[in-house]
Amino acid sequence: MAQQSYSDVRREVLAIEMRANPRMVIFTDAFAEDESAERLLKEFGKQRVRSFERQADMIVGAALGAVLAGCRAVVELGSMSTLAGVMGRLSSDAGSRRYCSGGTATVALTIRAGFFEPDANAASFAPALENWLAATPGVLVAAPATLQDAAGLLRSALREENPVVLLEHPAMKNAPAQAPVEEQPVPLGSAALRRSGKDLTVISYGRMAPTALAACEQVAADGIEAEMIDLRSLKPLDLSTVLESVRKTGRVLLCSAAPGRSGFISELAMSIIEHGFDDLDAPIRRLCAPEVTAPLSAALAAYAVPSQVQIAEGIRGLARE
Repeated sequence: MAQQSYSDVRREVLAIEMRANPRMVIFTDAFAEDESAERLLKEFGKQRVRSFERQADMIVGAALGAVLAGCRAVVELGSMSTLAGVMGRLSSDAGSRRYCSGGTATVALTIRAGFFEPDANAASFAPALENWLAATPGVLVAAPATLQDAAGLLRSALREENPVVLLEHPAMKNAPAQAPVEEQPVPLGSAALRRSGKDLTVISYGRMAPTALAACEQVAADGIEAEMIDLRSLKPLDLSTVLESVRKTGRVLLCSAAPGRSGFISELAMSIIEHGFDDLDAPIRRLCAPEVTAPLSAALAAYAVPSQVQIAEGIRGLARE
């Protein structure tokens, strides 16, 4: 079986869903850059695969109009900075419509946005907006870390009756699948236990999750057994899996590539304190990006997110408390 990239899998998932639902339409602002979109256009035509210039607000507005006309719309945005320009429509239109209808209206809208973070290959990056999104009533948010989860969460989003935003790091675009991609959807609101342990719990999501997992494997050589949870879905949040792990280990390290102040990771820490305070044997620790603008120098950009070494050091320190 030939190795597949996420672009291949995404195209396959979208094609299957579009064949099953003739009222599914794709709106994209990056059509010319995406070979998989070109292949979808060839199969489904311009009426169902629509490309626009990079005007995110117009694209989301058109997609919402299609949803109100009875279609299921998929919007593909190139970056999280582009997503920032449509937050007004997400909060006032997409997020509130189902609530205001008493649950009778269906807002079948899926938005895929690149989850840009600083790395050694990037000259700049857009600020992480997952906290803003998660705080928007009516909008569901997922941040997959693996190709398999990205495909499974996309399947779930395409069958959801509420608007869903998928935050996907661009590194996944051409990443090969490490295992055959399952055809079953990954339920929104289900975290993944990536590694079992007894000494402390490490929690992350998105691109930072594989780095955190590698750090947990690294400290195992020191005799520290760290449990690692990949949230996958930020809203709804699988808090029960998190609290179950906290009850077992008593210590928590939260890792994020976004700044900690006013971030999603801080909200998660508060939720753990509210519902699992008595299970904690030490204060919750956060390891996040510094509250600075990412360096324009590619040589310095790698220092703007926590590294595997830093996370491993954080695990060792928390294990000693």
